[in-house]
Order: sequence, then C-alpha cells, then structure tokens
Amino acid sequence: ALFQSLVDKFNITNASGGRAAATIGVLDIYGFEAFEVNSFEQLLINLANERLQQHFNLIMFKTEQSEYVREGIAWEQVPWHDNTPCVALIESILVATDDAWRLTQKEADAKLLIELHARFGKHPCYSEPRFKAASHFAISHYAGEVLYDVHAFCRKNKENLSDEVHDLIRRSTMPWLQEHARLLTRCSTQPQLPSTYSFSHLVSEMHPPPRATAPERHTSSRIRSRTVSEQFRGQLAQLMELVDLGSST
Repeated sequence: ALFQSLVDKFNITNASGGRAAATIGVLDIYGFEAFEVNSFEQLLINLANERLQQHFNLIMFKTEQSEYVREGIAWEQVPWHDNTPCVALIESILVATDDAWRLTQKEADAKLLIELHARFGKHPCYSEPRFKAASHFAISHYAGEVLYDVHAFCRKNKENLSDEVHDLIRRSTMPWLQEHARLLTRCSTQPQLPSTYSFSHLVSEMHPPPRATAPERHTSSRIRSRTVSEQFRGQLAQLMELVDLGSST
C-alpha cells in the first residue's frame, strides 16, 4: 500500500493535464533469478521473464520470418525455442498454489508439492529432484533449470493483514492511514484480471498454450481475498498489453 501510494503521488505530480498523444515507454526488464535457494518470489519473477521472452520470440522470430516469406525474400529459417509450454506450466502451478488457501499452514506446502508432482510429473518442463523431491520441484526455463523450495509458498501467496489490523486502520482518524485503508481495500477487493494475455493477432498465429485448469474447490463459507499470485499475474497481463501496443505501432 505504501508503494502504491508513492506511485499514485508520482503520477499525479507528473500528470500533464491529459493523456499524451504519443509516448515513449522504457521497460526495465526483469532479471532471470536462479539462486542457491529459490522460493515463491523467484517463481513470480521468472514467470515475468518467460512472458517477455515469449513476446521477443513472437516478434523477432515468428512474425519477422513469416514476413520475409510473404515478401519472397531469400531467407534461411532460424530455429527458435517456443517457451509457451513453460509459461502455461508456471501459470498452472500458481493456480494450484491459489487453491491451497484453505489448508492449514502446517500442511499446505507439503500437500501442494504432492499435488504438483502428481499433476505435472510428466510435463516436459517439470521435474522432481532426485534427492529433494520431498521439498522441491524443478522447472526447465529458457535460461536453464531452476530448483524451487516450496517452504512458505502458501504463506507468501496470502500475505495479508489480519481483519483486526484492517479494522484498526479503517477506524483511524489520521489522514495518511485513511488513505492507506483505501489502498488496502482496493488491493484485496478489485476484480481479478485475467491471468493470461494475448498478443492480438500474433498469438492467434501460434498454437494455443494448454489451459491452466484449477482443481475443483470444496464448498466453504470462507471467502479469500486476492492472492499475491493473482495480483502479480494481473499486473503482468497489463504490462504485456502495453508492450504489445508498443510493438504493433
């Protein structure tokens, strides 16, 4: 909420009285992360990297080479790796993590990993580590294989303030806290954005990625707020829409 407040103030300060007719956007590209210990944060960051790499592949290889063929230009096809299956896999893993919100913290990570091994064990981009299968899973990214530790995955995905803290902030008479109460409410109740995006006509030319299907949810009276994963994927979808607009003009 504090970061969002700073962004809002920055945008207001730099507003020019209306949307500019022409803009130049600079994308500070994510850095691919593969550390000695990789967790939920690295999975989100590497999803963004895979998305950007997918966009690069579409623009620089698929589209450009198709254009050369249409124009009859003598051209030797350049082989390139399609990372669409890896993107779909990560999305499915995050959906499964979202679905684990009803489990208690003690059992959530272990049961999540069991489900991942069962659902994706035969996926070409997924593997069970030989010596750490009880606590880790591995994904073959375009930049190499990364081993992920599931410890605290579920807790990090629903890192929300308690109802009591929300109530205290809402009842505060301090203007600054009242503003943050609005931001916190917006973050937890805004409609979920799509977890996938399209590159307009570009994606339609490629084979569609496997759909990430969520496991069946059990009936419960509890209502969860938006997870960190859902918020991140929604923001990533917006980012890719902007990148796509820049690529098509």
